[in-house]
Amino acid sequence: ANDPNAATKTIQVKKKKTSRGGLIALIVLVLGACALCAPLCIASAPKSVAADTVLEIDLEQPLDEGDATAGIPFVPGGEGHNLIDVILALEKAKTDPKVKGLVARVGAAMPLATMQELREAIASFRASGKPAIAYSEGFGELSPGVSAYTLATSFDEIWLQPSGDVGFTGLFAETMFLKGTLDKIGVEPEFSGRKEYKNAINQLTETGFTPAHKEATVAMLQSLESQIVDDIVASRPKLGTKDDVRALLDSCPISAQESLAKHFVDKLGYKDEVLASLE
Repeated sequence: ANDPNAATKTIQVKKKKTSRGGLIALIVLVLGACALCAPLCIASAPKSVAADTVLEIDLEQPLDEGDATAGIPFVPGGEGHNLIDVILALEKAKTDPKVKGLVARVGAAMPLATMQELREAIASFRASGKPAIAYSEGFGELSPGVSAYTLATSFDEIWLQPSGDVGFTGLFAETMFLKGTLDKIGVEPEFSGRKEYKNAINQLTETGFTPAHKEATVAMLQSLESQIVDDIVASRPKLGTKDDVRALLDSCPISAQESLAKHFVDKLGYKDEVLASLE
C-alpha cells in the first residue's frame, strides 16, 4: 500500500491475464468454427463421376430460380431443385469424358422462361455429340403440356409411355379483379394510371378486362405462342411448317399411338426401355 508503483504493477498484471484469456477464447472460437464447417465442406464437396455415366435429370420437379433453399451460409441447398445448378451441371457434363449421355424425365408444366433456358442448356450439351433422350409419362394430363413438350423437342429423341397421351390446352392468362370486393367493404383505391395500356392498377380499379388490357394480354399470348411454334419447328422439322404445327397442336389431345404416327414423339416405351436403348 505504501509502494507508489504497486497499483501500476497490479494493473499491468491484470492486463496480461486478460490478454492471454482473450487469445485462448479466440483460439477456441476459431477451432469450434472449423469443427462446425468441416463436415459441411465435406458434404458439399463435388462427388466423383464414374466412367460411362449417363446423367439423369428429373425435370418434372419444380426448379427454383434463386438459391432460396440455402438460407444459412456454408450449408448446401437441396440438390436438383435449382435452375442454375441444373444448367451448370449440363455445362460441366458436356465436357466430362466420363459422362456419355443424358436422359431426362419431362411432362410437367413450367414457366416458359425456365423452359427456354433449359432448351439452350440442352442444345449446348448436344453440341458435344453426346446423346440426349427425353421420356414422358404424358404431356398435359394434369397441367398444360405445351411448355413440357416444347422442352422435350430440344432432345435427340422423345419417348412416350404407351398409356400416355399428348394434350395441349394452349396458352392462357388470367387476372383477379378486386374492385367489387373493395366496393363491398367501402374501400376506394386512388391511383394515377399512365395511359390505358399500363394496366397494373386495373385489378384494383376495374371489375374486368378493359379493351386495352385485353388487347395487351392477347398480344402477349400471341407472341409467346409464336416463340413456341418457332422452337418446335426448328427442333422437329418432321412436323412440317409453322401452320402444320399449329394445326397439329389444335388437334390435341391425342393418344400415344397417334402421337407416334404424327411424329410428335419418336418411340413408345417405359423408363427401363429408355435406359436400355441408351445403353
